[in-house]
Amino acid sequence: MLRVLAVTTIAVLVSACSSEPQVEIEQALGAISQESFDATTHFLADDNLKGRATASPEYLIAANYVADRFAEIGLQPGGDDGWFQEVPFITAAIDAENSGVILHTAAGDHELEWIKDTVVFPDAVRDELEVRAEVVFVGFGIHAPELGYSDYEGIDVAGKIVATFWGGPESFPQAELAYYTSAEAKAAELAKRGAVGQILMWDRQEQMDYDWDEYYGGYPSGPRLSWINDAGEASGHFPERRGFADISPASAAKLFADAPITLEDALDAAEEFRPMPTALGVEVTLYQKTDHERYDSPNVVAVLPGSDPELEDEYVVFSSHLDHIGTKEGEEEDLIYNGFYDNAVGIAVMLESAKALSQLSTGPRRSIIFIAVTGEEDGLFGSDYFVQNPTTPQGSIVANINVDMPVIIYPMSTMTVYGLESSTLGPPTTEEVALEGFEIRPDAFPEENYIGRSDQYSFAIQGIPFVYLAEGVESTDPDVDGMALAVAFEENHYHQVSDDLSQPLHWESMERFIRVSARVARRIANEDEAPTWIEGDFFGDTFGP
Repeated sequence: MLRVLAVTTIAVLVSACSSEPQVEIEQALGAISQESFDATTHFLADDNLKGRATASPEYLIAANYVADRFAEIGLQPGGDDGWFQEVPFITAAIDAENSGVILHTAAGDHELEWIKDTVVFPDAVRDELEVRAEVVFVGFGIHAPELGYSDYEGIDVAGKIVATFWGGPESFPQAELAYYTSAEAKAAELAKRGAVGQILMWDRQEQMDYDWDEYYGGYPSGPRLSWINDAGEASGHFPERRGFADISPASAAKLFADAPITLEDALDAAEEFRPMPTALGVEVTLYQKTDHERYDSPNVVAVLPGSDPELEDEYVVFSSHLDHIGTKEGEEEDLIYNGFYDNAVGIAVMLESAKALSQLSTGPRRSIIFIAVTGEEDGLFGSDYFVQNPTTPQGSIVANINVDMPVIIYPMSTMTVYGLESSTLGPPTTEEVALEGFEIRPDAFPEENYIGRSDQYSFAIQGIPFVYLAEGVESTDPDVDGMALAVAFEENHYHQVSDDLSQPLHWESMERFIRVSARVARRIANEDEAPTWIEGDFFGDTFGP
């Protein structure tokens, strides 16, 4: 557990080493306003914006609103064309009538029933595909030699379709779990080994957490997104994989009908995090037809220029996502996913932080980019595109600060900060957090894999150190159970239409959270040396320079 120095001690330390008197930052932080915070959240989470789905007309209204706010604050445009960096998207919508899975067993051919037994995922760029091959079971589909774990040990999957479970060994450290359980990492591994297709299955934990019929009810409800470059290459697309499907637990049992192991054997192995690569003795045909469209959706990018001629060409990026998940179909009275906490609140935190830092008579030494990204809810696409196609010179981004959905509904005494142990951003961030009276506590929900579920992950896998600022679960009021309230929000309001303007917000704690965000951005931008990864950190060792 992290230990935090007393607030008064840290205040002395920071004051002694800071290049700017503490009185000025305190005055600048005074610009943070509940009135302007509320104006932002009420505009973005209003019903009129219909959930700000990526590339929707309402998302563009939200993007223009944020650009106008950046201009009012006095920031400079940082996009490719003014405030905007257009992200080129390609949509992929599966044609259910012409897509499916056929099992070729000893008992004969059996086509799985759509939705009841299987769903097929669309290909990002190709219109039609079909592949027939032998199926090989490879556990979670993970190869992590540095952790002494491989689902591929001793088996050849070249030319085969691999059957894998979702997720991965929960015994993995958090960063490694985030990376190795990602769909892209698994697809890259099977493609490198020559596999031609992938079938997903549900382990016992997945079956406990989700109901198949509810999970895929109405699929496909909308197209999948990828960003696409001028060469026609889509993000996260591996052309070696010529088919990709998910099958129900009942259908998975049929897949193992002629195998030397049973499905129960495979489920046992997954539960024990024990690799059991096995050829299943069955062939499968995966076929699909996909319809594609292209369009753009903007990231909104602003710059607070650095004040130090030697450091102004280095950039700290403060990110928060602007999109949400739009609307749903149905006959209920409320069909709009307003996204108040997720992530109108995060955008408001960023704007208030930017406004405070713009008040400094001498700005931070490094330049700070404030970016409201698109496509986060669809797969972190806006941030991934930005970090791979930055509007600054390549290699000039030195750090990322991310804020996403800080649910602050009670008097908060603690914060969670992801990435503290990964880089030299840890100590200065810890000091700035303490100045606002928060104690940093470890992640209360490690099983949720938050480190891989928001935009800081896009920066981490490009080798850029990060901190992700999030709420804590402990309250200053002994009569208020912060953990219970946090869990209740996750269960009842996260990605629900009820995440709207009716949600409570504890302003005093939110104001301190915003002050932390501004302090951390300023402190990182003022450090003499750019942050570096801690030796032995997974992200640093795997993706760092």
